[in-house]
Amino acid sequence: MMILFVEPFESTLFNFRKELLDTLINKGFEIVLCTEKSNRTNTEYSSKVRQIIELNLNLKSVNPFENLKTKRQYKKIINKVKPDLIISYMIKPNIFCGIYAKNIPMIANITGLGSAFNKKGILSRISIYLYRKSFKNVSYVLFQNQSGYEFFVKNKITINNYKIIPGSGVNTSKFHVVDINTKSNLVNFLFASRASVVEKGFSLLVNSIPNVVLKNKNIHFNFLVEQSEIELFPKEKKLLEDYKDYITILPRTNDMVGIYGKNDFLVSPSYYNEGISNVLLESLSCGRPIITTNDNPGCKEVLEEGVNGFGVCSKDKESLEQALIRASYLPKQQIFQLGLNGRKIVESKFNREIVINDYLSIIYEISSILKHK
Repeated sequence: MMILFVEPFESTLFNFRKELLDTLINKGFEIVLCTEKSNRTNTEYSSKVRQIIELNLNLKSVNPFENLKTKRQYKKIINKVKPDLIISYMIKPNIFCGIYAKNIPMIANITGLGSAFNKKGILSRISIYLYRKSFKNVSYVLFQNQSGYEFFVKNKITINNYKIIPGSGVNTSKFHVVDINTKSNLVNFLFASRASVVEKGFSLLVNSIPNVVLKNKNIHFNFLVEQSEIELFPKEKKLLEDYKDYITILPRTNDMVGIYGKNDFLVSPSYYNEGISNVLLESLSCGRPIITTNDNPGCKEVLEEGVNGFGVCSKDKESLEQALIRASYLPKQQIFQLGLNGRKIVESKFNREIVINDYLSIIYEISSILKHK
């Protein structure tokens, strides 16, 4: 069976899909990989897959001419490759591959609804229309949470077959438990998301800092964000400068295990349409508890209140402040126990092996159907 594996971005390919892709290769499936070309992709996969096809396009553009170009590129690739199965990720690949998958089995992954559906508007209406048009051809839709499935049903988007999987899962061997620093009484909070996506809660967290510091000065906030993104928030930038003694802007790194290990809590006050939040899973896998929204899809599924962290209400600064203050007074061993509880939850519910097995069962089902045609 030849599989066209469509993951537009190199970073997400290696961070979230690599184990699945490697498993498919090891199982003997012939892979055509559609992703960004780089030294890393070439080194890792040029000898393992049939072909690497690059789509160096702006998948976030709303420009109709760029989108038409993207659509034509996918049509050209599908017609040339003639795969037996398509596996795709992200909105535009899902839609454009779906349009041209009329006689080709396809697995489309809804990794989160994203900003397009946060507000009712022209972008949301267009996206729903395109989903309706293209998903008639999709064999299986994989959702990462119940809310995504319910959104499709509510908006009458065709679902031929579906399964709710536990996100992208987390590699629990790579994201291993790191001992907590019990010698320091300083409680470190980590924010590791895109500041430029307002719904991720960067502004909310920064504006919470003054009141939290007022209650407990034995704390520190570490922000793993791009400096250029901070420039988009003048008010928050000033607050970061005013409270610089309590704040560090961390440089980008590939050593996320080290980052989680040097902190005590992962804070994600997200009200973004998540699938299942990867940073929450990674932090818990490393034995670090979380503070996140208890009413937001993709976050609430991971949180067990008081067991692996603390919940806050979406867009609620006071709720966030209270959770941060509560967490800041916990002894280090109690914090670590919350993290270890979280590790057990990840191992039993969100291990990447669970996700891979879900894919394999669906692929073998499709393969069996093809053989009997």
